[in-house]
Amino acid sequence: MSLIRLVGSVDTEHKKKESAACRDVLGFYQKNVSPDPPLGRKRVFVQPAPDGIPRACVDGLPGRYIINLNCLNTLRYCQLVYQLGHELGHVWCDPSPGKSSWFVESVCAAMARLALTYMGKRWRKHPTVYKGRGYAKEFLKYHDDGIRKSANEVGLEQEGDVQGWVQEELPCIIQRGEIGADDLGRKYQLLCAVLIERSFTAHARSWGAICKLGVATRNERTDFAKWKQLVAAHESPLVEQLSICFAGPAKAEQGHPRDRPGAFPAESGIGT
Repeated sequence: MSLIRLVGSVDTEHKKKESAACRDVLGFYQKNVSPDPPLGRKRVFVQPAPDGIPRACVDGLPGRYIINLNCLNTLRYCQLVYQLGHELGHVWCDPSPGKSSWFVESVCAAMARLALTYMGKRWRKHPTVYKGRGYAKEFLKYHDDGIRKSANEVGLEQEGDVQGWVQEELPCIIQRGEIGADDLGRKYQLLCAVLIERSFTAHARSWGAICKLGVATRNERTDFAKWKQLVAAHESPLVEQLSICFAGPAKAEQGHPRDRPGAFPAESGIGT
């Protein structure tokens, strides 16, 4: 992938700084996942979201990926890194229509959290914007505050309780259709992202597995067995660990209506 560009009504005073941050996030994916996403090498155009909703629009757009963000022109680097980190996750997960799911969304949230950690470390040593070294700690604070808030809102006292929540509560939440593309669903997805992030941290050489996630996902459901068959041998332990964590809760989707409230829309723009 050659370039990432800010386009649209982007304030020229902020454009240079925000462009530098965007390049860093793209570099995070190219370095840690793969040089190119499954749909091939294209330019990434980042623009203000017309409807205020962050979204990756990739299907049917030859030569480019378009990512809409709602935090441009603000120099709010934490929000920029998190939103772009999430939407690039969709690009690398092969986000064609019908391939998004609560698990794909959770993986993208985990990648966004990992991008925050990466940026905190990178800017502390090699800041790419003026006064970036002093800002570096804000990425790590944003990372920690996000999960703490979501855990409190669903009644968890601490982050360590998440694994038990996934095994005991998540199946019921899925059966009730409460983990869709709405505010409540995103809180649940963020909790799932905590376990996914831990697995990714434990298998740092296996992140390329997400490039096969879209192929293993159909009609909002991820087939973990198929995903494991598709990935390279060195990526298999990551998929195996995620399967142990989430394949059980995922079975709660079986027989559940696809048109449930809050379901993910089968359209070219895959939102957060």
